[in-house]
Amino acid sequence: AKVIRNGRLRLNGLKITDLDVKVKNGDVLSHLVHRHEPPILATPIEFLFKNDEMFVINKPSSIPVHASGRYHFNTLVNVLRCQYGFNDIFTVHRLDRLTSGVMIFARTTKKSRTLCKLLQKREIQKEYVCLVNGKFPETITVDEPIKCVSHNIGVCQITCDEGEGKPSETIFQLLAFDGARSLVKCKPKTGRMHQIRVHLQYLGFPIINDPIYNHPAWELPKFGKSKPIPVEKVEEMVKIFIKQIEEQENSTKVETTKESKVLLKSKISDDHIMQHPLDYGGITLTQTDLQAIYAKLNPEPDDLCVDCRALKNIPQMTMYLHALSYSSPDWEFRTKLPFWAQEFEFPTKPDYKEYVHF
Repeated sequence: AKVIRNGRLRLNGLKITDLDVKVKNGDVLSHLVHRHEPPILATPIEFLFKNDEMFVINKPSSIPVHASGRYHFNTLVNVLRCQYGFNDIFTVHRLDRLTSGVMIFARTTKKSRTLCKLLQKREIQKEYVCLVNGKFPETITVDEPIKCVSHNIGVCQITCDEGEGKPSETIFQLLAFDGARSLVKCKPKTGRMHQIRVHLQYLGFPIINDPIYNHPAWELPKFGKSKPIPVEKVEEMVKIFIKQIEEQENSTKVETTKESKVLLKSKISDDHIMQHPLDYGGITLTQTDLQAIYAKLNPEPDDLCVDCRALKNIPQMTMYLHALSYSSPDWEFRTKLPFWAQEFEFPTKPDYKEYVHF
């Protein structure tokens, strides 16, 4: 009744004023939806290269490439179209939402086919950097097959069952060690889903803040260390992740009112939000912080929207995995080291400056 009285429900394009109106065959009912999307970082997209056929960016973390789940507007493709004026965009490859780094896009179907063929023939070399706990081996190669055990939530695992899984290979090299953490270079020779993350978990060195493959329920001291995780454990983890996703979708942290939003807005500035990118990698966010951030994200709540009155979990924004460079026989695109890798001291300082060779 509230929705009808507020003019949100329409019959054949007209506001419904009579609650006793009867709907007939052929009538069209429509209503206005107040949609909430998870926030993303406001990091500007850095362009490494651009011409009439293609462009290359340094993708920020936190943003998915395509629409999926609750993300419809806050996607990389949509931001490129709406904020940067790119109408024709052809994705050549993908990066996970939490992964940052080099991403290549084609602007014509012809260039898209050319780049995709290079990837299929494995003529494009890729380098990533990641951060793991402990002293990583100087160099090691993993060539175990990978199987997707859940397409719905995206969980993959090493499999030893003959005929299952797809061939995969990643070469790892230790770049630096600070006494507690290792900065590792990863060179995937194949392009399987979550390949680097799965191979690192298999070695017993999952990425420090990987929300899937470094989840405490994996019991990695017990499993991992170059041994496949038992099928029963993988199935148990899939159920845990499904339950976790459902709880995140439905959970309400704190009921907020207009008065509390106004009060909290005065306690936090836009600069504070920008300086705390919510990567949970050393940033401690109190409940007040979360309330204040939501007040900024949603300054004018809708009285009919349940999400406007409820404070939900803010998603993780960063994972310590970065696509450092992509190269072919004819070109190379490289970014600077990400912020979480710049504090390391290297035995021999590598030339990890941003550059483009074409």
